[in-house]
Amino acid sequence: MAYPRAIAIAEMTWTPQDMRQFADFENRLKGHAPRLDELKVNYAKHYTRK
Repeated sequence: MAYPRAIAIAEMTWTPQDMRQFADFENRLKGHAPRLDELKVNYAKHYTRK
């Protein structure tokens, strides 16, 4: 489950703290889901399937 964590770490690193919104991150994470699925990466799918 390193890939999803890397995505979250990148989000924290690139987004200024005062602009971080979890809902916005969830929406961006949904865009990564097809890539993670194609690579057969194990991740918590409930965050990307809403």
